[in-house]
Amino acid sequence: THGSTGTGTTIATKPIAAGDTVAFVWDGNSWNPPAPPASVTKAILIAYGQAGQSIPTVTPTVLTGWTEIADTATAFTGGVLTVPRTGYYQVNASLGLQATAWAANQPYTVSIQVNGVGILNNTNYSDLTAGTFIVTSTAGGLLSLNAGDLVRVSCTQQSGSAKLIA
Repeated sequence: THGSTGTGTTIATKPIAAGDTVAFVWDGNSWNPPAPPASVTKAILIAYGQAGQSIPTVTPTVLTGWTEIADTATAFTGGVLTVPRTGYYQVNASLGLQATAWAANQPYTVSIQVNGVGILNNTNYSDLTAGTFIVTSTAGGLLSLNAGDLVRVSCTQQSGSAKLIA
């Protein structure tokens, strides 16, 4: 029997490829596949921010003014997600700043903060030549979070003057 220990017989219902690991549990009489995991309760949050929030130059600014579309764990208030239970969370945020004059090559960053620390940060730069245009940035990834962690989205830009969210 492939990968088993102890006495008994393991019966596979489909071929096992070399290198695969198959776990079986010995109940004292026979080998059995492990019980499936208990159903997983998902925490889903979908929200969008309001246009017009001012992002001052050089100052990291937490985004506010969110409108919720879905919040299955009722864990999002005032732009802050309080993680309802320990686990892995896919977190994504996209941001656009209104069309205004930008100098060449000016940085702007979207950050996903956990407990006040930027964990997922994406820095982009305005065009290589000065001009008036909308700039956008997206940050995201899979995070291992603990129950009670506080997740926020922030933006920092260094254009020399305040910019508004598009």
